[in-house]
Amino acid sequence: MPAAITRLTGITDELVAGAPPLAELRAALAERLRGRTLVAHNADFESFFLARDVLDGSPLPRFLDTQDLLSITHPDASDLRLETFTRRLLGSEERHRALSDALDAARVISHVGVGAREGEPRAIAARDALARFAPDSPWLALFPAAVEARATAPESPWLEIGRSDEKPVAFDEDQVALALADEARGRRHFPNYRVREDQIRLARHFVRNLRDGGVLLLEGGTGVGKSLAYLAAAIPFVMTRPASSRREPLVISTRTKLLQDQLLQKDVAATARFLGWPGLRAISMKGRANYACSRRLERVLLEGREPRIFAEDRMAYAVLEACARIRPHGDLRSVPGALLHRYKPLRDLIARSTTSRAEQCSRE
Repeated sequence: MPAAITRLTGITDELVAGAPPLAELRAALAERLRGRTLVAHNADFESFFLARDVLDGSPLPRFLDTQDLLSITHPDASDLRLETFTRRLLGSEERHRALSDALDAARVISHVGVGAREGEPRAIAARDALARFAPDSPWLALFPAAVEARATAPESPWLEIGRSDEKPVAFDEDQVALALADEARGRRHFPNYRVREDQIRLARHFVRNLRDGGVLLLEGGTGVGKSLAYLAAAIPFVMTRPASSRREPLVISTRTKLLQDQLLQKDVAATARFLGWPGLRAISMKGRANYACSRRLERVLLEGREPRIFAEDRMAYAVLEACARIRPHGDLRSVPGALLHRYKPLRDLIARSTTSRAEQCSRE
């Protein structure tokens, strides 16, 4: 058994020592698969394995890939891995074993189906996108046509921080340093957390600069933990200012949108919990070019209804509409790479659905 497989799945040579060789099962398995439809997550992997090791030139069964379903219902997910959805939808971890992963995939499908029957807005948006651009998709049967979207409370623009039982860290150079030096505390909020002296020194400089004012230019090498260093200073600073003081926002401007997304999706909330400040309010502000322009989006989606568009390309239009309706505020520029890789036309469709100049798109 390859070491990588053992690390991922826990399967060892001893566990499979008494298993029959694949050659003895090939004919029976091929017969069982004949004429069936297989539902799988990342079906390309299964189809490659079956074609190479089982079917021996026989036709492949029909495959339905749950990645196509989840691309439409959850285009706001960080990626398309099964473990991402078991955590988000089921609150459990993927075990990387055949039966448990198959059951997890079935539970994820069931979760989507329940949401569709109950009128969950993202499910209705997904249904409408499939109906317009991929009406032959077998996944459309999961969404009742007569169900309307249920009313929901307006989505809060603020980043969800979550609960923290940690004692709040004061805006004090030594207190911030002590928190960063507490490895046990760090590991409650960051996997594989370790104390880094360079990070603590950076944080001390940030605290002094926020306290005393002025301009500070610092450089930190890869692996120092710069984001946590400045957040560890900035969060207590904004949370402990007197209510009577002028409460101006503290702005963090990143060099890349990739780092901005990392801060929003992980670092800010985790650091606020780590520091004991779950009441932090944080918001993302991006340029207009990151968001769908209604006029341009409508024009691009109209193309997707033309008969000359190949059926396999229509899913890209469906995903584009789902992204515009489901992703926060219609943010299209931070669509995960997994979607762009799976639906090749999507990158161009997004580029033509946004604008780089404010005067080219109405402020509505």
